[in-house]
Amino acid sequence: MACVGVLRRCRQNRRHAVRCFGTEKSCNHPADPAVTLVDGWHDSVKFFRLMAAFRRRGHFAAQLDPLRGAQYTKLSPQEPVSWRIGGKYGDIVGDMDMNRLLEHYPERIDLSVFGLGHFQDEDPLPDGINVPQYWGSGPWTVRSFVDKLWYSYASTVSLEHQHIDSPAERFWLEERFEGRPAQQPCDKSAQRVALGHLVRADLLERFLGEKYPSSKRFGLQGCEALLPCLWTTIQHASELGMEHLHLGMAHRGRLNVLVNLLGKRVSDVCSEFGEQVEFLGDMKYHLGTRGTCNIDGRTVHLTLAPNPSHLEAVDPVVLGMTRAKQDDMRDKEMRRVMGLLIHGDAAFSGQGIIAECMQLAELPAYTTGGTVHVVINNLVGFTTDPRAARSSYHCTNVAKVIDAPIIHVNADDVDAVMFAGRLAAEYRQTFRKDVVVDLVCYRREGHSEVDDASLTQPLSRRRIRSHPPVLSVYGSKLIQSGVVTQEDIDEDMEQVQAEFEAEYGYAQLHRPRMQDWRVKEDRKRPVNLTGLPAEWLERIGEAVCRIPDDFEVHPTVQKIFQGRMRQLKQGRVDWSFAETLAIGALILSFDPVGKDGLRTTGFIQDDLDGKADHYVHHPPCHVRLSGQDVERGTFNQRHCVIHDQETAIPYNILSDLDLGPQSEAVVCNSSLSELAILGFEYGYSLEEGLGLALTIWEAQFGDFANCAQPIIDNFIASGEYKWGATSGLVMLLPHGLEGQGPEHSSARPERFLQLVAEDPDILWTDDDGKTEARSAVLQALQALQDGDSGKFSLARRTIALLQETFDSHRNIAVVNISTPANIFHVLRRQVHRTFAKPLIVLSAKYLLHHRPCRSPLEHMAAGTRFQRLITEGDTGDNMLTELTEADRKNCKRLIFCTGKIFYELHHARAARKLQKTVALARLEQIAPFPAMLVALCVSRYPAAELLWVQEEPKNMGFWTYVEPRFSTAIHELSPDKEKRPLRYVGRAAAASSATPLFKVHRQEARAILQEALGYEE
Repeated sequence: MACVGVLRRCRQNRRHAVRCFGTEKSCNHPADPAVTLVDGWHDSVKFFRLMAAFRRRGHFAAQLDPLRGAQYTKLSPQEPVSWRIGGKYGDIVGDMDMNRLLEHYPERIDLSVFGLGHFQDEDPLPDGINVPQYWGSGPWTVRSFVDKLWYSYASTVSLEHQHIDSPAERFWLEERFEGRPAQQPCDKSAQRVALGHLVRADLLERFLGEKYPSSKRFGLQGCEALLPCLWTTIQHASELGMEHLHLGMAHRGRLNVLVNLLGKRVSDVCSEFGEQVEFLGDMKYHLGTRGTCNIDGRTVHLTLAPNPSHLEAVDPVVLGMTRAKQDDMRDKEMRRVMGLLIHGDAAFSGQGIIAECMQLAELPAYTTGGTVHVVINNLVGFTTDPRAARSSYHCTNVAKVIDAPIIHVNADDVDAVMFAGRLAAEYRQTFRKDVVVDLVCYRREGHSEVDDASLTQPLSRRRIRSHPPVLSVYGSKLIQSGVVTQEDIDEDMEQVQAEFEAEYGYAQLHRPRMQDWRVKEDRKRPVNLTGLPAEWLERIGEAVCRIPDDFEVHPTVQKIFQGRMRQLKQGRVDWSFAETLAIGALILSFDPVGKDGLRTTGFIQDDLDGKADHYVHHPPCHVRLSGQDVERGTFNQRHCVIHDQETAIPYNILSDLDLGPQSEAVVCNSSLSELAILGFEYGYSLEEGLGLALTIWEAQFGDFANCAQPIIDNFIASGEYKWGATSGLVMLLPHGLEGQGPEHSSARPERFLQLVAEDPDILWTDDDGKTEARSAVLQALQALQDGDSGKFSLARRTIALLQETFDSHRNIAVVNISTPANIFHVLRRQVHRTFAKPLIVLSAKYLLHHRPCRSPLEHMAAGTRFQRLITEGDTGDNMLTELTEADRKNCKRLIFCTGKIFYELHHARAARKLQKTVALARLEQIAPFPAMLVALCVSRYPAAELLWVQEEPKNMGFWTYVEPRFSTAIHELSPDKEKRPLRYVGRAAAASSATPLFKVHRQEARAILQEALGYEE
């Protein structure tokens, strides 16, 4: 029986069934019911199947490859690696119904593939076939029917959309693809504009190649059509309401986009190539910039985010920047601000961050209303062919997981490219969903201009050498259609070349400014101290504990909130409550004269110099806290979002404090992703790094942050140095060894400390800074000797101000906090300081529910501030230890520690009654290192042996960072410049951060306490 009908598996020989498909050949294999079923189908049904085949599989036969024509054609019969990739598609793509139907198109078509071999080209369509109205008027013959579908889905532009669940979206796309008349005249003015972009793109690559022949530039040659594509997308999106566009891309073609789309001066690029820019922190093809373009009287603001060499790492950053701008502009419909990402083909299919970002598309707290993705499809990744780079036929299959339509287009057909750009913009603005443009092109050079591609792709390289550039192809087309003349093109090229030469000359005389390539302008941040009147702390505390009367709260949650009210009455709050108080205070308006928002009367009484102008008005601050399980809190501690037990409706306790004007506090659970989510929040913080918002990301456990290491290394730690991108992002990383095993113990503080740009031998900005630091320490010691508490407080404030200056010259801050008051202050400090720096908080786990870990409200009251070092008996000591200067002089051992181990030491010391013998000092801010406070503390204990005690292994944690800095601080800043050694006490060096055995953990902990306190149990 003949194998006819749709493409089906033959039970014993799949390939034989494919080859017999739709023919009169006999097949000896048992008949497949799914195949024989169509024998009696009416011809009209077969034609509908033909239409469906074009819609579903036309992209397999489309003429997308500029070098090969039809995709299934090899460059030569002997080509070892063809465009057809391996895997499940490698053997059958050439035998699919569409490819066989169009194998000899347009000379003839093989209708027998669909069981329609008895029809001739000129035959009218059979009765019962009603073509869509948007096709236009008939009459329709068999050949015109196929021609229409070929032009729509198998020419130089094609569409994948049948995976989309929404029938309305599929119909919308089909209407626009199939509604295009094949002979429709193009907009001549748009063609002239596109030609102009091609001229500039082509000449810029040639110009830079001539001036800097030995330099890498990762040029756009082979894909110059990217510029018309982007311009058309921006133009059409602006017609539909877009005002701001955030772009992200890798290095291929970046210089061209910077110059010809965002308006970066060629002279600046030349200065960067000539290394005439001393402040340049990254390669020229990694830099970003901002610009504007005017389209028919509409101004569109463009921002190209800087990026590292880590392909696609910038994607979530751009998404975060886009969402932040939407929130700032209150763009609820998400049509005024849009994101556009430019990818490479190998990266789009190979980098897992693409899939992570795709999954953010429809999440309420992360959606940006759709992103336009443009793939520069070189058909090669560095030297790797597609068959070795992915398992799918197209590189864009990953986009199908979110029902994104995929538009494939041949980059040599510029008119088709512009159609794809317009359609992508319209789809995004209409449905507010992601859309992909697969720009199939080639790479005229190798991976870079100094790379020889013929070593690994000899046939492609040979074809490329003889292939005309797209400017030549499109210019010839426009000349033939009468849009331009050769003289017009020559004149345009002469003008552009002259412009570039003039810019090159100007570059010899001009030096660009850092502001020219920053993605945002610096502005003065509203600065205030972080303490609040106790009255307001109480009012905010009462507000965040207020649950609506008609809300059915869970008994456990109700108990937690009742406990917080008791804390307020007792005047001592725990970690989670202090965190909520900080956020609640930030989202309220800050008014130093008490006319609006927070009444701050009385704040100035304990200020540095008693002047009211140290307090300025601060509008309500937007706060965003995200991460896995942050609404409740991983450790059942936060409960910022609670759920009605009858309706499951969530309620944000910060949503309406009823204390005056307030901003929004977004507390949102994230997807189970670290890389994309942290990148998103970093991007969000870039847009709001002006002191008007606070962005916080919390890891489920601290060490899970290592899944986002590229974001930490290449953006958070170095973004300001490389690109001038300031960020106030806060990372909350639960940390502490509690016997839960290697992966739930350490946030890996050593990795963050290694990233701090700080010389352990030079802990100040310059010699003047060193002199001022030493003077401040000596003044404090003199005040103590004189018994003058007022002068001592003044000296401490001076040290705090000097430390702020030193902090402003570092790249990140790392803190390991042990008191609720300090978490309150450090979160507010991120907003109320003169500069923005990323903050790494090694946050508590055990301390969240540890009753002694509470702070008096007085430690958060007016005049208080973040304590970088807490010494017993001084400000910030939540244990309220009573200790005189005489006691300090007689102390035999001074233990420096950080984090929760302080409480273990404190309890063990109390059990042994060693309070007068052993003193404890908590280093709350590890980096930038508080050298003055350390030197002051050590000098107050002249007879004490110095120990550093930590719970982490010796090769991890803090020891390797603090040890040389202690030595420098003591030697350079103490009165006698003495050298006092610091002894290590802690776990031995290990390959793993913690033991999984609780019994072993307790044994190790006891050993640390025994050595630190000098006693045996």
